[in-house]
Amino acid sequence: MGYVYSLNNNSDLAIENYKKALELNPNCYAALVYMGDCYKFNGNYALAEENYKKAASLNKKDRHVLYPLGSINIKQKDKSHTKLILGMKNYESALTFNPSDSYAEEVLVKIAKLQTK
Repeated sequence: MGYVYSLNNNSDLAIENYKKALELNPNCYAALVYMGDCYKFNGNYALAEENYKKAASLNKKDRHVLYPLGSINIKQKDKSHTKLILGMKNYESALTFNPSDSYAEEVLVKIAKLQTK
């Protein structure tokens, strides 16, 4: 049901439903990913990151976790660039699992260009 709420841009109800799913099964990969998507959509990057990390611990090779985790890391600018480096590592991991992943390559090129400015 949470996914239906997500599709209708009702992320608050979606999150409630994903939480219920996680009460029944704390390792429900889909609920963790989709709840992370809702938090990301709402701009709550800390909670999105938390959910994506939990999902990644269950499946480290899924680009559906690596891409959003990388993108929220990049959006969370910090003076030490720790988050940017984490974001790059997530996209690099996506390339490790799929060397022909043109999207991950494209993002890494853009980040490299930003760093040289």
